[in-house]
Amino acid sequence: MQPVVEYSGDCLLISTLNGSCLTYNTAGKASATPTIIKSQPVAGKAVDDVAKGIVLCAKFSNSGKLLAICNDYKQILLYELNTGCPSDYTLISSRSTAKKAVKLEFLQDDSEVLMADKFGDVTSFSVLKPEKEGDVILGHLSMLLDCILIHDGKYLVSADRDEKIRVTHYPNTYNIQAFCLGHTSYVTSLAAAEEWLVSASADSSVKLWNPVTGTMLSEVTCSSDSKVVQQVVYVPTHKCVVCLIAGSTKLVIITIEFDKDVPKFSEVLEERELSAPALSMSMYKDNILALLNCESAPLQLINIDKEGKEVEMSVAGDLENICKDLTSRWSAFADAYNIQSNFFRNLTKMNMDNVEEELARKGKRLCTSEESAGKLPKINK
Repeated sequence: MQPVVEYSGDCLLISTLNGSCLTYNTAGKASATPTIIKSQPVAGKAVDDVAKGIVLCAKFSNSGKLLAICNDYKQILLYELNTGCPSDYTLISSRSTAKKAVKLEFLQDDSEVLMADKFGDVTSFSVLKPEKEGDVILGHLSMLLDCILIHDGKYLVSADRDEKIRVTHYPNTYNIQAFCLGHTSYVTSLAAAEEWLVSASADSSVKLWNPVTGTMLSEVTCSSDSKVVQQVVYVPTHKCVVCLIAGSTKLVIITIEFDKDVPKFSEVLEERELSAPALSMSMYKDNILALLNCESAPLQLINIDKEGKEVEMSVAGDLENICKDLTSRWSAFADAYNIQSNFFRNLTKMNMDNVEEELARKGKRLCTSEESAGKLPKINK
């Protein structure tokens, strides 16, 4: 679980740990006064004792006119943009979910929003019928960690804790197109790179796939010390993938070479040091905006050149006012780094190797059986 950073149009959304979302109007000189979206539990519905309304995931629609938010009250909230103010939204729907969400994705025409949850299901919620309950359209046998629509909504790609990436037809999700298999630990993040697919994993690798055939085209290892690749973002204007390493100040930039017969990652990885470990990141005006675990400078803007090989760091530039506001609210982010670290630690499966012990026990049983058999009196026929 990580703080959510989303950007669309002139609106920047950042979630906190106190159950609220801060939405900033970034048009012109960025405003320091956010619109605060606060979650409230459903009246009469039982709520987990540990639930605080914390935002688990959020997503702007493709048109930028809608915003969907899921929280740990097991709610999916749908907001509509108020005309004339890009950071002011009106609640149009509040629906309950069976399980806690991990990812949201809008259809291209904004008619539905898909929600992946911790139970392994993907549920479709209608936007046009805001009171209609969700329909489960897909299920895994393991916890889902990400899902995206690719190829103009033709395929739904879902990734789970069991290292699997599944490509299914949409909306006929019973029709599986391919599996992308190759990661050796849970898959943390997916990104569409034109017609191809990029995935990141806790095995420290980032892979490039042909999602139609499930063929791996290229791979790189982003961390030599086996750290989790927390998030990947594809920057289309620069043909590169930006990789965020969990618990590290390292940012890795990978250029994709599309001019080959088969696209592949560049062999040269560009690494840059952030001023503090990043909690999350998002596209921001063709570049990358990172939320850092740093009270004095919580935002950092990463400017990527046209070749995608050079990175220029700056302290948020025109977002200076937002930085100051986040600093004043830092108590709502103070534990984010520890919570995020525990989340990834709990996803790691324990390796219980008890084969040697079982073989030793079996050997003792066999020895005992042979000794017992040798002591039995012989019967003369």
